[in-house]
Amino acid sequence: MKEKIKNAALGLFLKYGPKRTTIDDVIWELQISKKLFYENYENKEELISEIFTEVISEAKADFCKIQDENNDSLFLLMAWQYQFYHYLKQYSEPCIYELNKYYSHLRVQYISFRQNLVFKNMMKVAQSSQQQGIIAQHVNLRIFVELQLYLLEELLFGRFRENNRLNDREQDEYVNHIITSHCKGIISKNHFDKFENCRDKVEEKYEGNKYGLSR
Repeated sequence: MKEKIKNAALGLFLKYGPKRTTIDDVIWELQISKKLFYENYENKEELISEIFTEVISEAKADFCKIQDENNDSLFLLMAWQYQFYHYLKQYSEPCIYELNKYYSHLRVQYISFRQNLVFKNMMKVAQSSQQQGIIAQHVNLRIFVELQLYLLEELLFGRFRENNRLNDREQDEYVNHIITSHCKGIISKNHFDKFENCRDKVEEKYEGNKYGLSR
């Protein structure tokens, strides 16, 4: 029953926000009694913490799986950006707003995930590509990686999103440009063939729509 409660609650939390969603909303979604809910969870806060801690853990596992499947540094540099976007895309704006405002411990978990897994690993593979001469030597990798992550976050939850109100397809087009075009811009001239090969592999891996953003 705990898994059913978590699955139902997660869908509601992601769509409407964890603060706005009530226990009554969850039990109505499942058509169960309030007593049964409290037999599994002491309160909504316990449920929220357990759910979003698991969401982060699953995201970490997905990133590690990508690395296990392919150790090409340029491929990983692009694939992890698509995976990061895929992870962010599941959240609605109300959900992000409420997590940031009311659940600081979960915000801390996200920041740790972003910095200690996504950012650091992207830096490692970018440095490896630069050492191999694939990425041009003049590129400031720290600035590049930080800007890429920022742009993906901004596209989904920043002022750009508020001002443009993109549909899913338009949003995916922007993501494709942010990742592939920006990565191409830092590649050494004699490695464009390798870039195109890695780009094709990444898009094939994330195939689901034209821009490959569904696993």
